Amino acid sequence: VGLANSGSGVNGCTGAHVISANSAPTLPNPDFEVNVTNCPPSTTQLMLVSNAAGTGTDDFGIGIPMWVSLFTTEVYAFDLIVGAGGTGTASVALPNLPSANGSTYHWMALVVNTACAIPPFNLSSSGALSTTLFQ
Repeated sequence: VGLANSGSGVNGCTGAHVISANSAPTLPNPDFEVNVTNCPPSTTQLMLVSNAAGTGTDDFGIGIPMWVSLFTTEVYAFDLIVGAGGTGTASVALPNLPSANGSTYHWMALVVNTACAIPPFNLSSSGALSTTLFQ
């Protein structure tokens, strides 16, 4: 409930970056996390979040389909902390904020790869995870 995947990203050196959440996006949820698989181990990558979905086009000419819009009123960036096994986690505490009930946010990971060549800039990405917050 409150979660939906869409689009596809660019595979990294070890395969597709699957994006998922550890739990429902309820308000409040101090333990909410978004996870991404197949990242370079023991690195910090980038999680982008916005209140508008992207179109899946390569808006910036970097070889990545953008599944979040950076041209909207709310855009956030979080650290995606990757463990030794290659799964990255962005921990984001969802507050007790009744006015956010029903709001939808779109998440995607942007990953820098050094173990293989991915033209043009060694970047890979996840598809989108959409979260609709609810109480």
